[in-house]
Amino acid sequence: MEFRILGIKMSKLILVNFDKFKLDNYSSNIDEICAKFDAKMAVNDNDNEISLHTEFCGGGSRFSNTLFDKEGCYQELKSQTEEVYYRNGNCYIHFPLLWISKEWSIEFAEYILEFCQKIKKTPKVIEIHPPFKDKINLDEFLIHYEFFEKIILQKFHNVNILIENRTGTLYSNIETLKNESPFLISRVEDLVELSNKIRLKDLRLKITLDLPQLLNSHKIGYSTPQKLKKDIHEIMRSIKLINHHIKGLHLWGYGTEIKSDGEKRYHVAHFAGFEGIIKYVNLPIEGQNVILRYLVRALHDCQNENEYYLVPEIFKKLNGKDILNKLMLQLEESGFKF
Repeated sequence: MEFRILGIKMSKLILVNFDKFKLDNYSSNIDEICAKFDAKMAVNDNDNEISLHTEFCGGGSRFSNTLFDKEGCYQELKSQTEEVYYRNGNCYIHFPLLWISKEWSIEFAEYILEFCQKIKKTPKVIEIHPPFKDKINLDEFLIHYEFFEKIILQKFHNVNILIENRTGTLYSNIETLKNESPFLISRVEDLVELSNKIRLKDLRLKITLDLPQLLNSHKIGYSTPQKLKKDIHEIMRSIKLINHHIKGLHLWGYGTEIKSDGEKRYHVAHFAGFEGIIKYVNLPIEGQNVILRYLVRALHDCQNENEYYLVPEIFKKLNGKDILNKLMLQLEESGFKF
């Protein structure tokens, strides 16, 4: 089904290769590179540009990247952690406390610079992630972030720095006990407030919209069909108001992983597109078209041809190529350009 809108300039999606995925009909010269604190250092041996996906505090960090091996290095990054007991694994997990101080932000910038030097690449995009909201507030985060931005832009003048809205994590605090996201930037009202403060502070920071996590943070999957449309409309109407500060888009969902021996695992993250988003947020099947229709309206613009870096977070594995091709076709039929 097509959702093209008359009188509106359709937006362009700039594909970022995820999980070393290459598609026949959709080419990209940008590869996503993992730059978490426990990421392996691997030289990107092609001519593609890179998008760095930095520490996001999903399941803690062991600081096992070799950049942390030098004695006395990155002391603030390594010391600013919180130990959380993970009941399902019967173990303690150390979570980095992102953006907790000015010193942390400066060291984080230095870590990114050294990481890029080691892999011999200049990043096109750097994706960062919000702190836990029980540690610092938005104003404190932005004060600390400014030190990071200044250092990064001195070296990489044209890089796009994007912050992703976050929901899922093993980090446990009072918010997660209430079944709420512990992250500072999670719901649409958080993104709107962030957009306003970015404008007031004249920062280069932009937003990458993780659509499944955004919808999940609002618990819209527990709505009636009538309320579902209303809820998605309200969320996407707010997104449209700040689309000038949105520069990236993440899409993924729950799907079926097919292993090499034929075994199937169901409801696995990052193994589906739009049909998996509705599984992730517990929506009825018709929710797929509702989401896509309002996404089109939120990101397109009457005045400008907006561009967004698209990261389709779908793992390759055996059935990944078919899933990704279907997602790309849905986006193209809805009016997005590549």
